[in-house]
Amino acid sequence: MTFDGNDAKGGQCPVLWITKSHHDFSNGSLLHSVESLGMTPWHFPLVEIDTNIDDNSKSFAPPLSDIGGVIFTSVHGVDGFLKKCYLQKISELELDILKKTCPMYAVGQVTSSYLKHLGFQVVFDAKGTYKKLINTISYHHIKDEKKVFYARGVHVTNSLGDLLSKLGFETVENIVYNNTYIDELSPKNVAFLQQIPPWGITIQSMKTAQTFVFILEKYKMLNVFSGVHVFCFSSKMANYISERTPVQVHVIKDKNQENLIKTISQVLEIK
Repeated sequence: MTFDGNDAKGGQCPVLWITKSHHDFSNGSLLHSVESLGMTPWHFPLVEIDTNIDDNSKSFAPPLSDIGGVIFTSVHGVDGFLKKCYLQKISELELDILKKTCPMYAVGQVTSSYLKHLGFQVVFDAKGTYKKLINTISYHHIKDEKKVFYARGVHVTNSLGDLLSKLGFETVENIVYNNTYIDELSPKNVAFLQQIPPWGITIQSMKTAQTFVFILEKYKMLNVFSGVHVFCFSSKMANYISERTPVQVHVIKDKNQENLIKTISQVLEIK
């Protein structure tokens, strides 16, 4: 969606800038939730996803029978993992057995719901934090029996694989998608944002937070965004942004969509 000319910082229809990729934004529940608050969701991603990763290695993963669980920290990991299964000519029977029996460890609600939608039956939702994700894996996965497979992107802001290895889990990491962050805006988009900055912005990863700050500094929009509400999914992101910009930062508890909408509603003072 695009702006319709109303004052984005306090007019009849405040605008919420959603910075996630096209895949994430296609989640209809987020769109409807934002609109239900009387807001206009505006999608301008600071990250783009590509699952067309060159498959130079024949050993994308151990045999599926050796995998005791798969870790996904985003829906992109799910898409990339399934695409690699297809490229490796893994049979439908093998994949069906995996969907019915193999534990899938999801970092949050969006990813776990997506897995269930695709037919995965043993799904554990870590409720939005990496600490809870590690605790969930530690509780359900038996060490030394089978490997834990981590379907990750090129750029990650966590050391999940290393942490699990230190805890004694045999972890196999494989890059299944490329997450490219935007570092340049068109003159049209710069002029647009300078004229009508949004009322609020969602930031859901540390790399996105860094990209957001970089964009504001590069195009000299720090003063333009003074007072804009930024909704972050961790204190680390919030501190990084608040130390470098004049925006108003809000931390979303437990990193899930429900709490995101609840916090936005509270800031809007919608009862």
